[in-house]
Amino acid sequence: MVVRVIFLDLKRKNSEYWTKLTEALRVVDTALNEKDAALQREQEIREEIKNLIKKNNETLEEYEARKEKEILLVTNEYEKKHRILLEDLNRIQNEAKSKELEIEEYKRKCILLEQDIKRIENGDKNVSRILELERKMESTFQSLVNSEKQNIQLAAEKLTIKNDIEHMADLYETNIKAKNTEIESYKIKISRLQVELEDKREEVTKVAEKMSVLNQQLNNIETQLGSQRKNSEILNETYTKKIEDLSQAYQLKINDLQAQMENKNEMRDKWKRETNIIVSNLEKLVGNLKDQIQTLKKENKSIKEKCTKLTNKINNYKKFIELISNDVSKLNTAVLEKYDLS
Repeated sequence: MVVRVIFLDLKRKNSEYWTKLTEALRVVDTALNEKDAALQREQEIREEIKNLIKKNNETLEEYEARKEKEILLVTNEYEKKHRILLEDLNRIQNEAKSKELEIEEYKRKCILLEQDIKRIENGDKNVSRILELERKMESTFQSLVNSEKQNIQLAAEKLTIKNDIEHMADLYETNIKAKNTEIESYKIKISRLQVELEDKREEVTKVAEKMSVLNQQLNNIETQLGSQRKNSEILNETYTKKIEDLSQAYQLKINDLQAQMENKNEMRDKWKRETNIIVSNLEKLVGNLKDQIQTLKKENKSIKEKCTKLTNKINNYKKFIELISNDVSKLNTAVLEKYDLS
């Protein structure tokens, strides 16, 4: 009985130990799951930050490359057109200078011709000479008119080129302003991404702090589990030793009980065999007794009949004796009366 109580107490304590150990393992699993979730979240945030930084850098690089390319194209186109316009302007200016020189030359010739005409009019009256001079003067004047027309045309072309240059400058300035506006837009977007990046970094910091707290809690739990594990191992060794001792004693007791059971079984088998023999004998005896009882019943019935007959005879004898007694009494009374013996 004492061994059974100790065994049940050890079993109860072992069950409590395994319950506490299961609860501690569940807490550790929960902490590990939270840690894994936090690590995964931190990894996702880091990946998101890396992707944002990468996307931001790629966007900036793409924008810088596109901006440089567009600026280079616009600059090259502007320089090309500017160079062409400058060449045209220089050509026109050179042509204008050449025409101006020609005009000056024609003016000088006109002056000389006028002087010749005046000199001829004052001196030589040769009509043919005058006509020739007039023809030359007319030709020179026509050339002068043509030169003036070309000069006016060149001035118009110069004005057109100047307007084109100014238009290109305005267009270039407009493109530069548009690019600057786009740059400002990208700067705003970069600022917003930097703010988001700072928010993500703060979130990562918070997650890291939470991870630190969880790691500390996990370390504390691991320390407690280590201590509990050591105590459990010591207690388990103690309980194991006690259980082994109790098991040995219990086994010896069981062996003894088995031996007793075997002896009892042998005795039971022997008693069963003897009982079967006794029962068989009793059954035979009962059968004989039943036969004897039947016989006795028959004899008893016969005896009862005889007894009834004897009883009737006895009753008859009693009546007869009573009659005789009455007669004797009467006789005695009569004798006494007769002899006056009363």
